[in-house]
Amino acid sequence: MRRRFLFASAPLAGHLDWGGYLQTAAHLSRSGHEVIWVSEEQIRASVEASGVTFQAVEVSGWRWPPARSEAEPADSAHIRFQRALDVTLSEDAVAQATQNLLDIARRFKPAAIIGEPLIGSAAIVAEQLDVPYAVCGYPATPPEEHGFVEPEYAVAAQGEARLKRLFEHFRVPGRNWPGGLSPWPQSPELHVVYWTREWYADEVNVRPQTQFVGGVVAPASGGAPGWFDRIPPNVPLALITLGSIFTDDPDFFVIAAQASVRAGLFPIIAMGRSDRAPSLKQQLAPCLPRCIAVWWVDYDHLFPRLAVAIHHGGMGTAHAAVVHGVPQMIVPHAADQGLQARRAEASGVGLIVAPKDAALESMQRAIETVVRDPAFRIRAAKLSAAFARAGGVPRAAEWIGSL
Repeated sequence: MRRRFLFASAPLAGHLDWGGYLQTAAHLSRSGHEVIWVSEEQIRASVEASGVTFQAVEVSGWRWPPARSEAEPADSAHIRFQRALDVTLSEDAVAQATQNLLDIARRFKPAAIIGEPLIGSAAIVAEQLDVPYAVCGYPATPPEEHGFVEPEYAVAAQGEARLKRLFEHFRVPGRNWPGGLSPWPQSPELHVVYWTREWYADEVNVRPQTQFVGGVVAPASGGAPGWFDRIPPNVPLALITLGSIFTDDPDFFVIAAQASVRAGLFPIIAMGRSDRAPSLKQQLAPCLPRCIAVWWVDYDHLFPRLAVAIHHGGMGTAHAAVVHGVPQMIVPHAADQGLQARRAEASGVGLIVAPKDAALESMQRAIETVVRDPAFRIRAAKLSAAFARAGGVPRAAEWIGSL
């Protein structure tokens, strides 16, 4: 039966991923369902290239960059928490995004609304229209009730107050939130996670509406980029990337590239276009060893050829490495990247180098270890097989289609 599905996301390339989010929408569209993707204009090309209809809104609810505070050190935990809240739950931005999305949804009349974990407007609109709501990206877990220090508690309480005012304004009860002090939505019906339960072994209390679907290798679309012809033959390759947001660390790229060369690999650097680092290419050019440096690369073309992925722990890059069976060396920078890094290390498919320890010698040692010790590649292959058995994007589409 043909049905209508509305997907919503932040206007960032990484937020189309989560291990298979946009691919799930594309699969539903290819299966004959009517699918639209709602976000801001800057990601239109990426969405439409997947075959999904795109509809732009002026505001998606994601406010970037966050305001910086001079009151506390930049690495203060509660300042980072405050910034995260201001990015995802800025009250006026979420209110405008909700109204924009509500206007579209009333015309489109979706059978279900699907959002990523950080877009609250989708959850509010689903309540307003009384249609099923699903989250793609994170498992459903009980809300955090303990463990806040006093400044963090004040930030969490601020988020709770913002949500309460939004619920009152849009006249919804807030059933698509877990309660407590969590500022992020949670579906009571379905959370799709593009990993396995074993990967989330550190999450003890996963709620039953969570479905782990793993991931499968997608066939590469189109031809390989022309610069593939410039890759030296018979030399193992290293991908070096900080994803699409946290790109403002030229030292990481330079040191990782130099460490890769010293370890006998040829570096492929995906710089990622970001407002945080507008002159990154100019900064890197004089400092890099012989390599290929591009703004971005199609993972499905490159990953089958990699010996190692050297990255920040972003969910999309970590997931791509897992499903392709590629060992990882991770230098986590922000957000949930430390969690992905620890899970990769716990699974035996990667090593962590802390940012403060990311010097040339330490990164070279870690790269040599994951590349030369066959146990990393063997464990990565086994983990890739486990992800494939869980079903991947087709299974995710089945769960959403069953709402």
